[in-house]
Amino acid sequence: MANFEEIVAYDYVKSEFNELCYMLDNQRKLMEDGISIPNGVLLWGPDDCGKFFMAWELRNATGIEFLDVYSTTDGNEFEDFLDSMEAGGKYGLFIHNFEEIKGNSDVIKFINMISEDAQELGCQLFIIATMNGDCDNSW
Repeated sequence: MANFEEIVAYDYVKSEFNELCYMLDNQRKLMEDGISIPNGVLLWGPDDCGKFFMAWELRNATGIEFLDVYSTTDGNEFEDFLDSMEAGGKYGLFIHNFEEIKGNSDVIKFINMISEDAQELGCQLFIIATMNGDCDNSW
């Protein structure tokens, strides 16, 4: 299991990340036991609070092949990723700055296509996304 020692403080987040890694490593067994596995995680918060770094650490800890998705990601990159998914296994999308991507309908279409194809191919798809936004203290 990962220890996320590069992330200072945020003990709750590190605990949740460890739980996610465990679930992804043991997904088939947990699903056989009737436990549902999350399809992804959204890290949301103000600019420069460490979301991207934490998402990057989670991405590295999963051991899953990820496609980095930016607002400029083109169709060829998605097609290559889809081709690699035909082998089966675990795959992921790392969506950098979702608020930029949500305005690009082509990128959104490709994300939806990958999600649908993953189900048809029997692949496990996990999505990590970051999004900027103001946080209040009501949590």
